[in-house]
Amino acid sequence: MDKFISIQEASLIIGVTTTTVRRWEKSGLLKPHHRTLGNHRRYNLQEILKLFNPEKEVKIKKTVCYSRVST
Repeated sequence: MDKFISIQEASLIIGVTTTTVRRWEKSGLLKPHHRTLGNHRRYNLQEILKLFNPEKEVKIKKTVCYSRVST
């Protein structure tokens, strides 16, 4: 299943500012997968990881937290 991330999350993964990501989109270097109804950019996480980390295997980790409260 594809996971779509915001421009802020994409910029943190890539290691640049959101302004740079917008500039790359304008120049045609990087394209968002789609835009939401509010016109927000959404990028495919797998594509971002493949473009900027090609030697690493793409894995998505999930964190599970368990808490028990006794009274």
